[in-house]
Amino acid sequence: MPVERFTEDESNEQAPGGDATSAVDPNTSAGRGWLRRLVLPTSAGAVLGIGLLACFLLTGVFGRSGAGVSERNSTLVSLEEQTINLAEPGTRLEVRIVFEASSPEFAAKLRWRSVQLADTAISVINTKTLGQLDTELERNRLKRELADAVGQRVRSDEAHIANVYFTRFYYE
Repeated sequence: MPVERFTEDESNEQAPGGDATSAVDPNTSAGRGWLRRLVLPTSAGAVLGIGLLACFLLTGVFGRSGAGVSERNSTLVSLEEQTINLAEPGTRLEVRIVFEASSPEFAAKLRWRSVQLADTAISVINTKTLGQLDTELERNRLKRELADAVGQRVRSDEAHIANVYFTRFYYE
């Protein structure tokens, strides 16, 4: 099978001798064009690789659901994203809730009962109207209600819900 080489104008021409042992000389214009085509994809690949690594570090490690430790040595427990119908017909809320437990042991308890926590959150939120969720003050009030409701559902003498966070809060 004959070996082909590419010249600067990117036209194909058969290598001298027409056999597979012929090589492209990197010092000729054909060799430099081939080398340029090799270097550009490699550079683009390196940039793409660095971008993917950065994306993994920013979203893969910190953005996954589950548990993580905050600065105060308490543990975060994230529920799956929920779509909840609000009290007003035709309105719904897409929300992702993260609970900050005061101890890792309590966080393990919360993770174990995550389905019950989601049910509790849905029960509290679907009684709200859009007007009751519109302002930051109202959302903070909802966070306190959620912390109280979860605290009643998952009781512990020495631990509690330290904070409630909304990592997604979209209504329509």
